[in-house]
Amino acid sequence: MDPGIPRITSEVLRKACVTNRGFELPELNEVLILHYRGFRKIENLEEYHNVRSIFLECNGISRIENLEVMPQLVSLYLQSNCITRMENLDLLCNLQYLNLSHNSISEVENLGTLNVLDTLNLAANKFEDVEKLKGLSERPTLRSVDVSANYFEDGDALVDFWESNLPNVQCLYIHHNPCSRALKDGRRRLISRLPKLRWIDERPVTSIERAGCEAWAVGGKEAEMEAKKGHWLKEKEDKEKSFQNFRRVQEAHAERAKAQKEAQARRDAARDKAEAALKETGHLKDGFVLMPERSSGPESQEKDVNEAPEATPEVEIQKEAVEPEPVESVEPEKPEEPEDTEEPEIVPFEWTSFKDRCLGRLVAQHRYNFNKVTEQECRRRYGELCRPSQPNVAENRQAAARKSIEEGAGRAADGPPPDAAAVKEVSQWFVRRIRQGNGGEGVPVKKKVSINTETNENPEESNENPEPVRTHPRHPMSSEAQSLFGASSGLFAPPPRQPLDPIQLQNQEPEILIEPPKTPAPPAPRPVISASPEGLHDLD
Repeated sequence: MDPGIPRITSEVLRKACVTNRGFELPELNEVLILHYRGFRKIENLEEYHNVRSIFLECNGISRIENLEVMPQLVSLYLQSNCITRMENLDLLCNLQYLNLSHNSISEVENLGTLNVLDTLNLAANKFEDVEKLKGLSERPTLRSVDVSANYFEDGDALVDFWESNLPNVQCLYIHHNPCSRALKDGRRRLISRLPKLRWIDERPVTSIERAGCEAWAVGGKEAEMEAKKGHWLKEKEDKEKSFQNFRRVQEAHAERAKAQKEAQARRDAARDKAEAALKETGHLKDGFVLMPERSSGPESQEKDVNEAPEATPEVEIQKEAVEPEPVESVEPEKPEEPEDTEEPEIVPFEWTSFKDRCLGRLVAQHRYNFNKVTEQECRRRYGELCRPSQPNVAENRQAAARKSIEEGAGRAADGPPPDAAAVKEVSQWFVRRIRQGNGGEGVPVKKKVSINTETNENPEESNENPEPVRTHPRHPMSSEAQSLFGASSGLFAPPPRQPLDPIQLQNQEPEILIEPPKTPAPPAPRPVISASPEGLHDLD
């Protein structure tokens, strides 16, 4: 072969797969596109044994060969080539679609082993004699056959061929042959002889056309017209019957809706009448009971008049004619928390995303309480969070952010339920924060008091219960935290204060620190929850 002619090599196949969004590994590809490349021979396809569709159209291939290495092949496109014979198709047992149009084939052969072949396209080849189509009878599974644009001259033989060789064909193309114009009543003859035919050339076969063609085959054109008229009248009758059924359903629905509205109106009128009689006479009409409203507002104290249930007519309801008294709203008693006398359960400490966020928040607020984990462990963990050990820091941060989002941030209302362990951990943390006063016990409270310098009197001392004004703490740091992070490191130290002007110090109102009243400790605290000294936060 001329070295200048393109050939199907491994490198060409690999580039073709990558270009058409395939895979570099041959065994992973199911589609192989090799059209418009100028190949003359099919070769080097052994590694592509899992291909199910191969496109080889518009090349210069002269022979069908070397396709037995693709036993899973379903669709084969070989149109617009130079093929002269149908051969080497015996091992393609799964082939369903075969396109050999625009070639130089003159005889149908070697289709006996293609057990599932469904569609065969032989348009624009060199068929001249109808007898050369006998090979189609070897494959009765064919449902679509295209022999258009060939050189058939005997139109009657072409029409009679299909009834005896492919009686179950459903789609047939025979147009643009020399016999097509001279063929008389070819469409009627095909439709009347092939009962499963649904498409001929460029038009579908309708039900009214089939009825007319079958009648034409028996009684001619007059019978055809009568059959079409009868079919049209039958279709009209069926449509009218379907429309009448729809109208009946529509009217029944309208009557049912009207009856429901009337019944509801009668019930509303009877209820209004009974309510008016109750307000005038104080007696409730038989068949009605007083029902309190379910709303939580002040209107819930009033009572509503509803009809008694009709399911128990034999039970007589005793009612007293008493003026409705206002119902006092009683607050439900809070259930007492049972004292937990069991021994605390020892749970091993484990780092989670929630505890990581707690650690970062505590570091930012300079409030620590290492009662569940050692200082060295917190320092090591925070170092991992701030300075990842892996070389690619940006990727680690992005991965950590994605992980944090996936583990519970912004969960949709219709999303999947969260992890039960994570929900339990967050719930226990919030319960501890609420019971400890949100970590505010022992935090000094500042109150601004304006003092008269002449009389040294405090105008707010007359108030019996002055309301304390809380201000944010000055970020106290315990000795344990200072020993852990270092007082001079500056990493977690609060920002330095700016020196005040002496004139501002003179004009500044003095601030008095008032200690809040100490609340007595609960009688039996839970073993897991413990008040943090100096208002410090627990890590978990």
